[in-house]
Amino acid sequence: MMPLPLVFEELRLKAYRPPPAADGGPHFMFDGNVLTHLEFKYFLANVQEPVIVAGGAAEEPNLVHLFDSYDAFESWGVGTHFARQFNRIDEMIHVNRNSDERQAGVGIISNVSMENNMLEPAVWSGAPTVASLFEGRDFRGREINLGTGVVSDLGDLEFSAVMSSVRVRGVLMLADRVNFNGYRFYITGHPFIEVPDMKRWGFDKAARSAVLI
Repeated sequence: MMPLPLVFEELRLKAYRPPPAADGGPHFMFDGNVLTHLEFKYFLANVQEPVIVAGGAAEEPNLVHLFDSYDAFESWGVGTHFARQFNRIDEMIHVNRNSDERQAGVGIISNVSMENNMLEPAVWSGAPTVASLFEGRDFRGREINLGTGVVSDLGDLEFSAVMSSVRVRGVLMLADRVNFNGYRFYITGHPFIEVPDMKRWGFDKAARSAVLI
């Protein structure tokens, strides 16, 4: 049974939650307050290290959680469903990046709950991890497919600054600068997720580098 304080918190959040966006896009929640998309854009423009987390989508497919620092994301991430994957991506970035520059932001899209990692870490088998990146929304236009590994500069694949939608089996991290610097945005599938409009879900940057596990 859910502890009573959490029950009250859930009821409070639901009471202040607006109806789903007309275009199917998400609502953004920060510090217990639900923001409109315009308010989210203001948040993104005025927070030095914005963090975006879309988790628990099995129950709330149009809810995205916001954090105002990268450190807050790290503290939260170790207790989530994908803690092992986040840690592995950090290790891969550490090995491959050429700069110690601090990340400017983090975002996550997930189609499963991100909580209770220690009891039930994310595991998938069978089909290999793969990410299909499309230059147009709704999986249209030119496409490239990435396997497990790192791409320090998507420009090498002639696919820089054009991605608008993506299909992912596994965990994909995108950054808006080469060598995994700048704003970081995670897409987690358990085991598969589709994002038809990256901009609408908070990644309105140009994807310049990527890690897939």
